[in-house]
Amino acid sequence: HELDRVAVDLSFLNLILSHDLGPDEPEVGATGSLVQIMVHWFTSAFANHSTYLGAGISWGWTGAVENGRAFGGSGMQGQIALGYEMFRASTIRLFPQIDLTLPFYMSDATGVDDKLYTPSAALSLGVGWGKSSTIGVVNS
Repeated sequence: HELDRVAVDLSFLNLILSHDLGPDEPEVGATGSLVQIMVHWFTSAFANHSTYLGAGISWGWTGAVENGRAFGGSGMQGQIALGYEMFRASTIRLFPQIDLTLPFYMSDATGVDDKLYTPSAALSLGVGWGKSSTIGVVNS
């Protein structure tokens, strides 16, 4: 839901997959969140296009392979976002966004006593639609 200067973003089942084809062994990973809530702050409250900053929390998980060992973990995560929303006065919105996920937990290695911190970054392109927040004034 978007107001003039702030927006609340509630999302479910966000997923990021990675695959690195290195020279030795391929390293794979996945991270995601079951539920996430964020608050975005727009730098230009009434502009049709605006940069925004966001912060929030989520409940999620991480799985990764590092040096041939599998790591996994789950718990609370911090979210930071930087984006640019276009066509704010329209019924259709377009926004590129960079997200940084910072887990509040360490991922454990399978079968050994080893831990790994597994933050992630993603670049996404979003499309939204709905009722315009523009109010028309009629003189009578």
